[in-house]
Amino acid sequence: MGVWDLREGEVRSWGVVHVVIFVFLTALGALSATLSSFLQVGYGVSWFYLAVVVQVVGSIWFGLWGVLASVFFPIVGDLVGGIPISISLSLLPANLAQSLIPAAYFRFLKVDPALKKLSDWAHFTLSCVVLNNALGAYLGASAMSAWGFISGDLYFLVMSSWFVGNVVPILAVGVPLLKGLTPVITSHRAFCKRWLA
Repeated sequence: MGVWDLREGEVRSWGVVHVVIFVFLTALGALSATLSSFLQVGYGVSWFYLAVVVQVVGSIWFGLWGVLASVFFPIVGDLVGGIPISISLSLLPANLAQSLIPAAYFRFLKVDPALKKLSDWAHFTLSCVVLNNALGAYLGASAMSAWGFISGDLYFLVMSSWFVGNVVPILAVGVPLLKGLTPVITSHRAFCKRWLA
């Protein structure tokens, strides 16, 4: 039986603990996004966007609560960092992609978040390193270009910086979190085997 399987007779429902998780992830993500602004390439893109770890790991462990926090906290972090609300809102699809892809992928394919098998690592690499960040970087750079926040000649630089700035913290911080804390998190009722609980 894997971490995503319900035990016989197990009933899961969301509760106050999940709302607390949402608030905590939102605060942690906003703080991480603000701290990442000190490592900016420019144009609001960081070489080490630590907040993406909250998006990926939070959505894998806490389902829709993590996804919602992942969409909401960048708005808070951007406002603190002085990024116009129009830009922040235009980045919603990028932030949604970066969190929803890992959450859905791990649940539908029943990938163990503790990354115990080689196949878990392959799925992690595909969903948490490549797909979500490539789509997020494309959507993010496209939104910034569409709003005139960056010029066309900077598009590729922003997109590649976004991608690299997400991949590095996921590998450096996200992997140890998943490997080390998944057994603890999955034993708690806050862990979401489904989308809400």
